[in-house]
Amino acid sequence: MADLEIRAKRRWKELLQSDPTVIYCEVLEEMRSRDERDTNRKDAPLAVTSGALVIDTSNKSIDVSFNEAKNWILSRRF
Repeated sequence: MADLEIRAKRRWKELLQSDPTVIYCEVLEEMRSRDERDTNRKDAPLAVTSGALVIDTSNKSIDVSFNEAKNWILSRRF
């Protein structure tokens, strides 16, 4: 998962395509609130499980991230 600020910047750029008035700080705060809510909710809180692969995609392309995940999966053949 990418860093919060990087994810917010990506989302902000995406939203600018349809609404040029979108404010980055608002997108950042909305994402921060959502992450907090998802992590602390009573039912099915967002959490990394034991043995899970966590890929920091902050500075990686989609292709690099995909290949990292694919290689990890292939290395764990059952």
